[in-house]
Amino acid sequence: MSHDLNEFGKLVPKHLVEALLEENASLKAEVERLTKAGDVMRESIICGTSSDDIQAVLEWDAAKEGEQP
Repeated sequence: MSHDLNEFGKLVPKHLVEALLEENASLKAEVERLTKAGDVMRESIICGTSSDDIQAVLEWDAAKEGEQP
């Protein structure tokens, strides 16, 4: 069985490394899809005039910058 070194210098079975890399890629793709969906919703909300709509846009913008609303 082949192994790779992890960041702590320990050996990890290659199949586990590959599974983690695949899961990481899948999660990144999901984050990108959700971000794009949020951007589309933001653009549709920005046309609204209620304070709730404006608050939702401000919260989305803050979340994209990594800030807590």
